[in-house]
Order: sequence, then structure tokens, then C-alpha cells
Amino acid sequence: MMILDAHCHLELFDKMPKVIPNELSLITMTNTPKAVPKNEEIFGFINDIYIAVGLHPQLINSRMKELEYLLELIDTHKFIGEIGIDGESSKIDEQIYVFSEIITYVDNLGDRVVSIHSKKADKLVIELLSGLISRNDNIYILHWYTGSQSNLNKAIGLGCYFSVNLKMCYSKKGMDIVKKIPKDRLLVETDAPFSEKFDSLLELKKNLLNTVKKIEDIRGEKLLEIISRNSEKIVKDSKDINL
Repeated sequence: MMILDAHCHLELFDKMPKVIPNELSLITMTNTPKAVPKNEEIFGFINDIYIAVGLHPQLINSRMKELEYLLELIDTHKFIGEIGIDGESSKIDEQIYVFSEIITYVDNLGDRVVSIHSKKADKLVIELLSGLISRNDNIYILHWYTGSQSNLNKAIGLGCYFSVNLKMCYSKKGMDIVKKIPKDRLLVETDAPFSEKFDSLLELKKNLLNTVKKIEDIRGEKLLEIISRNSEKIVKDSKDINL
């Protein structure tokens, strides 16, 4: 039964993995488009590692000029991330512009999986998605969602998925969010090495399974098979798109 880390940053690990444990898949984020070639060199040949192309909202101050390159990469990559809006960072207008350009481009293409950062900006992110999404063959994942219940409900209405990490499962707000996510939109993540550092991918896999177990405890139901099925849907037919 496959388990997916829907949001991690493998290039920032102290030890780069060469192989991964059985029944584990990972979507590894890039924080800037210029990091993509390095990631492809390191991880491109490893089955079950999927490279996402991104421009982190906290880096838009210094990386705004890389937007055009990112859009070019999106043409040939199924996974996009990390992108989004960070309410604690400056240049909100520039963040809105970059996020809107990316979502519009993805919406025109279709068949993409997008991991979205919405820290302290959930209302804004969800309003923008609501106005920009016109098709239903893209998958939008709200990574480490910490926003309000009302905006959570709006995101659910838009069809968003949610990737949950273990830290979310130990706060009251996080547990309340976990209880409300529809089972068929539920994924797990580590956000490693930012949330936690691991000496091996075996440790990372154990963390994901512990996250599933904690979610099951919070919700009072068995969910491993459902989360595995959701994970398989995310990565189905999905190494890079060859056009």
C-alpha cells in the first residue's frame, strides 16, 4: 500500500537519498525555478520521486524575474510547488501577481498538480483560486493549511486537497481542520526538512505512517487505505509531461 509525502524539500536534506523504501513516493518541492535542473540531475532517475517546479512566495522579493522561466518549466512538468502567498512576507501585491499568473497558466494547460502555501493568507489564496479556476482536471493541494474554518469550507467547495503533517495533529486548530477534511481529499506530508529533519527516508516514511495513525485517532476511523488511494490518484501517470 503506497504512502505519498505530498510536500517535502529533498534537495535541502543533509543526506541526499539514492534509493527510497518500498511503497513510498515523494513530491519534492523547489523554492526557485533555477533549482530545478539540479533537482533533475539528482532525483530525475529515481522512481517514485516527483519533482515540482516552484517559486516560493517568501523569495519573490529577489526572484521575481524567474517567473517567466517557471512558466516555461510548467509546460513540461506535471507538479508545481512550492507556490502561493505568505501573509507574513512583504510585497503582497507582487505575490498576488505571481500566484495569479501561475494559476492562470496552469488553468489554461490542465492536468497539473499544484502544492500551495497559504500561511496567514488563506482568505486571499482561496478568493484568487475561486476567481481563476475554470476547469476541473487540475489538482490543487493546500499544504499545511492553518486558516479559518470558513475558508476551509470554501476550499473544500473548490475541490482542493489538503496535505497534513504530524505537527498539525498536535494543536487544537490543526485537529479541528483534520476533522473537517473530506476523506477523498486527504493527503499527508512532512515538509521536511523545515518541519522535521530525518536521517533517512525510512524515518520519513515512519513519520508519514505515524501521521496517518494520528489522523485516524483524531477522526476515529481507519484511513490508511483511503489516503493511499488518494496518493495513487495524485501521482498516477505522472512523471514529467513530454510534449
